Amino acid sequence: MFQIVQTAPGTLRVRLRIAGGTDPDHVWRTVFADLAQLLKEHGAGDVTLERSDEAPQQEPGGKFRRVIPRAKP
Repeated sequence: MFQIVQTAPGTLRVRLRIAGGTDPDHVWRTVFADLAQLLKEHGAGDVTLERSDEAPQQEPGGKFRRVIPRAKP
């Protein structure tokens, strides 16, 4: 399970829930490479990807969002 949080205009933080018995570093490298390639294909190759220590979280109302955009100031 994953969740992407936009923390700044050019930064995405990726939250992962890794299945037991799976190497978290290997999963991160795969996710990072695939997401970086997708962003590059869409002209957003300069976006910074960060690995979060937090697990994916539900919104206070109980809804789960895969992508959480940055709040507008």
